[in-house]
Amino acid sequence: MKTLCTFTDPEWYISGIDGAYPTLTIGGDTTWTMVAPLDTLINYTLTDILNGYTYNGNNIALSSLWSTASIFNGTEYDNLVYGTDYVFMRNGGTVSSLINAGTYSDITIDVLKSGYNEASTGNVSGSLVIDKKALSASLTGTITKEYNGDTAATLTSQNYSLDGLVEGESLTVNKTTATYNSKNVATATTAETTLAEDNFGAGENTLLANYVLPTTANGTASIIAKEITVTATAADKTYDALTSATATLASSGIIGEDAVTFDGTATFDTKDVGADKTVTVATLTKIGDDAANYTISNATALALADITATPEPEPEPTPVAQNIDSIIQFPKVEIPQFVPAVNYVSNNLFAVSSAPENTPTQIVSMSELKTIMDDKQTNEGGVNPSAQTQTRIPLGKNSIIELVNGGVNLPAGVEQEFYIVRADTSSNADKKSTKKSK
Repeated sequence: MKTLCTFTDPEWYISGIDGAYPTLTIGGDTTWTMVAPLDTLINYTLTDILNGYTYNGNNIALSSLWSTASIFNGTEYDNLVYGTDYVFMRNGGTVSSLINAGTYSDITIDVLKSGYNEASTGNVSGSLVIDKKALSASLTGTITKEYNGDTAATLTSQNYSLDGLVEGESLTVNKTTATYNSKNVATATTAETTLAEDNFGAGENTLLANYVLPTTANGTASIIAKEITVTATAADKTYDALTSATATLASSGIIGEDAVTFDGTATFDTKDVGADKTVTVATLTKIGDDAANYTISNATALALADITATPEPEPEPTPVAQNIDSIIQFPKVEIPQFVPAVNYVSNNLFAVSSAPENTPTQIVSMSELKTIMDDKQTNEGGVNPSAQTQTRIPLGKNSIIELVNGGVNLPAGVEQEFYIVRADTSSNADKKSTKKSK
């Protein structure tokens, strides 16, 4: 002020120029207190901007949102310059721009221009909403596993692809599990996983809060067939001059209750009799509802089995006494009275060592005759009075010499043969009666 005013009258002077209110004295008698003129009070209005802005990594200048004219409600203040004459305020500090997603309320104005000030009432603060940027996620890369009977898939962070990130920013996904659309090799084509916020990690210069994080991710995936080894168990057989064999096939690699069976062609190494002979099962195939989930690693399966010699044939079954009458069909003949009763077989049937002349007979072996006699005794509930444990056969007609149990020893497998005849016992009885009367 001294440089702007020149006082020639020493009675005029200004005092207290360093204080808030300097004083002017004129002529030594009159003093005026010098005060600054009152500020012009200005009202402002900031409209709410609630949509239209989404996080993109760039600062949003507040001066681009609200112009001087729109703030101060009139052209008389158009000459106010942002940054020089006024600034934006929030939370007690100056703010020029906003960048991150969020809702910013209570934005106000601080007037800086000398002689002006913001009014204490009648002002309207503003708000700005910056929306989060939406992201999408997908699964990529190789997602596969060997068949194990379930739909669980394993992931790494490299299997995730995020779309929508601002350039220069990065996120990682740490979830390592997903689910196949099918447990089977043929139909497992995709995998899907659900995501939560704690499955994401922010990279450098990246805020998770700036993004709408995806909740699912899916992509192409596959299951490969499980490799298994087929084993064989071979059955022994009796020699038949062929190399064909029978084998049971199985694999310890089959999972749970999967429906898989195996087939193949089994052969012995030779057709000859022997123990622990090698059986080879070739042309291995798999069958069943779950067979496509497996692949057979071995071309053949080996086993051991025996070929035993063909056993001797069993002897023909012998006839039974109760059937002898139906088997032997021939006319009755007279048998001399002195033929021993022990030769009685059944129903007037007798056994003799030689066939009577001109008489139909039935040939039986020694073992058959014994069986008939034994069965006869059993059927009659005990020993027949006309029978005994020995089989006695007369050598011939009118012979008193008898063959006991065959009478001779023959080579193994050779049996003596006898003849069965039907006796006319009634005729013999008549002759016996006549003879006694003489």
